[in-house]
Amino acid sequence: MAYQFKSTLTTVTDMLPVLGLISNADELCTVLYRCCLQHAVGNRPDRYEPRVLKRRPKKYKLMQKPRSEYKPGEA
Repeated sequence: MAYQFKSTLTTVTDMLPVLGLISNADELCTVLYRCCLQHAVGNRPDRYEPRVLKRRPKKYKLMQKPRSEYKPGEA
């Protein structure tokens, strides 16, 4: 199950006054983890994010010299 970033961020922001009272690092991590687990994103069966490049490569080469060297008659 996936967890939503915005909900987690809101939870941490809301819990800041309480988290300041906890001095034990292990207990602090446990409290944060349990609070963040409460915000789960539901099942989204039609959601699919392919790992592909969106933009096609351009047909032009990269500019690897100063612009003045590309101008005709000035090099």
